Amino acid sequence: MDERTLLEKLAFTVIKGQVKEGTALTQQAIGGGVDPHLVITEGLVPGMDVVGELFRTNQYFIPEVLLSARTMNGAMALLKPLIVGAVKETVGVAVVGTVKGDIHDIGKNLVCMLLEAAQFKVYNLGVNNTPEKILEAAEQHGADIVGLSALLSVTMPNIGKTVEHFEKMGVRPKYKIICGGAPVTEKFAKECGTDAYGANAPEAVRICRAWVEEKKAKAVVS
Repeated sequence: MDERTLLEKLAFTVIKGQVKEGTALTQQAIGGGVDPHLVITEGLVPGMDVVGELFRTNQYFIPEVLLSARTMNGAMALLKPLIVGAVKETVGVAVVGTVKGDIHDIGKNLVCMLLEAAQFKVYNLGVNNTPEKILEAAEQHGADIVGLSALLSVTMPNIGKTVEHFEKMGVRPKYKIICGGAPVTEKFAKECGTDAYGANAPEAVRICRAWVEEKKAKAVVS
């Protein structure tokens, strides 16, 4: 099986929630020398993009999404050591969490893994985080970046409420805040007062890297 076909089949296992098949194909890709980053960006991510769209359009429901999540998590468990194992020096600190009322974390977990691969120190707060908890974590860990995720339209307003809490406590200028999730749009992100919208995991990481590089450049100049 050639590389392209293998990655397409892997994406299909994610879409269909085929846990064992997804793990087997991931192992096959690793054994065949396929770049782990490529397995994610050309296999897992396209599969989850389809799942997210099916969920958004009410063609998939929680049971299907959970099966897809299990498939992706199984693959990620094999890939993560290959991607982040050699990272020693960190470029910045990121606190990432799903907002209050939302228990979805597939995309968020992928963002966290890719941030770690990009040499960030990442604190994954999990799901259902209040604005207070997110701010507490950001302060405690000295975060440069705060990532907010929402997969349900009814929890999207809690992104804005989290930003408002940072403003209320007088610490908003200390942090770059990025948000994302299936129902989130760039327009909504701007309305909420975040600094950026991550359309997908690789794009979110690209934005975060640009932020820390800009911060480093300013420090050199000053």
